[in-house]
Amino acid sequence: LGQARGRTALSILGVFLGAMLLTSVIHVLGGLALSIEEQAAQLGATTLTVTPERPLFDRSPDELASFSREGSKEEKNGEDDAMITTDGMSREAPRLEGMVHAAATLKRSDLEAIMKEVPGISSGMPFILQRSHAFAGAVSSTCQTFGLPADFPSTRGYAVAAGRFFTAREAHDARPVCVLGNALAARLFKDPASAVDQWLRLEYSRMRILGVFPPIGADSSGTNMDEMVFLPLETLMNRLSFRDHVDGFFLQVTGREGAPDPSPGLTGLLRMRHRLSGGGADDFTISSAGKVDDMVTSAYELMATLGFIGACISFGIGALGIFSVLTLLVHSRRVEIGIRRAVGTPAGI
Repeated sequence: LGQARGRTALSILGVFLGAMLLTSVIHVLGGLALSIEEQAAQLGATTLTVTPERPLFDRSPDELASFSREGSKEEKNGEDDAMITTDGMSREAPRLEGMVHAAATLKRSDLEAIMKEVPGISSGMPFILQRSHAFAGAVSSTCQTFGLPADFPSTRGYAVAAGRFFTAREAHDARPVCVLGNALAARLFKDPASAVDQWLRLEYSRMRILGVFPPIGADSSGTNMDEMVFLPLETLMNRLSFRDHVDGFFLQVTGREGAPDPSPGLTGLLRMRHRLSGGGADDFTISSAGKVDDMVTSAYELMATLGFIGACISFGIGALGIFSVLTLLVHSRRVEIGIRRAVGTPAGI
């Protein structure tokens, strides 16, 4: 080794690079594991989502708008389909096409019953999700409006990047306020931070922008949160949707390990409240972001195993290469070494 210093240095470098590759792969996989855990927590890995099973869809906008008007009339108990504006004039209520997009099977009274009778549920949150059009001056864009209670950011681990989220008082009073997703704010105002305290028109209602979220991405259902307009639930129900039912519930489970699954009790309660017979199909769907978390974890474990195997193979190939070179060098000097040993040359010379 002392006489062939160049060969010795290359051998040490090969061993070092192989060990560094193996160590780097292990640390990268560990970082991916932490990232997956953070994303799973943000998606709501301990959250159950209850949504209607049968959507109402019609290819005819006129028929859908007619259904919306009839539904709103029934909810008003036969009152005239008119609204009193701020100037005191009676004006026909806006006809929003595509306003009804899910079966009216879930109401807030169902959520109250769930919180009282189903064990293992720590909190619940109703929501409404529907398509709309947003206008900011001469710029317009299609978007999705998300009607939520005021505690949505704290329960899902979100934080507003600019401005603030609406308060519980503003939500209770159905104030015309909203919070924008980052991509939608950038498209309407170019600079997302400049959207704070601006006014946005959703269909026929003007909304004051209180804040803008940072880039969030998609949630567990694949919905892009950066294209959302977040509104108080009462505001969306009274100013845009004109209905008394919701599109679903977010239910927070108390624990994941060792705790009983609340889904069977939840299913039984909703079937009883909706008067579904024993053989009838459910008119609701219960999904869990924990299932997404489990699939992601399985994919990570597979990726980690393959990465570790690949790193070990690379390390083994490097070691075999070094071993083969040294063996060939010794084999090429076999005659010389034999002669030296025969004439009594000391070892190491």
